[in-house]
Amino acid sequence: MYQITLQNNLYYEESFILDNETFTFVFKWNERAQEWSLDIKNGDEYIIEGIFLVFYTNILKLVTSVKKPTGYLIVLPLSDNLTKITKDNLATDVGMFYVPKEEFEEDPFWSSLKIF
Repeated sequence: MYQITLQNNLYYEESFILDNETFTFVFKWNERAQEWSLDIKNGDEYIIEGIFLVFYTNILKLVTSVKKPTGYLIVLPLSDNLTKITKDNLATDVGMFYVPKEEFEEDPFWSSLKIF
C-alpha cells in the first residue's frame, strides 16, 4: 500500500511511481461544485480527467485505459465522523491510498471496507 501525498493547495501536481510506471496526479478545487477533482496522466496521456474525490470508491474502477495502474486507488476519511471532503480538510483529515491488486485481495482489512 502506498499513501498518496495530499496538500491543501487549490491546484497542484504530484508524480508517483505505481506499478513501476510514473503517473502525474493533478488535484483541483472546483469552486462551483465545492468538490476536489483529480486528473491522472501517464506521460502526456490523460488516464482520468475531472473525477471528483469520493470516500470508499476505487477511483480506477471505471477507467478503461490500458495504461492505468492495475490496483485500487481509494480515498478514506482519517478521522471519525468525517462525511465530506472539503476545501480545507483534504490534507489533514482525508487520505488517498494506492493498494496493489494482490495486496488488496490478500489483506482482510480492505475486504472489510466495502469498497465500490
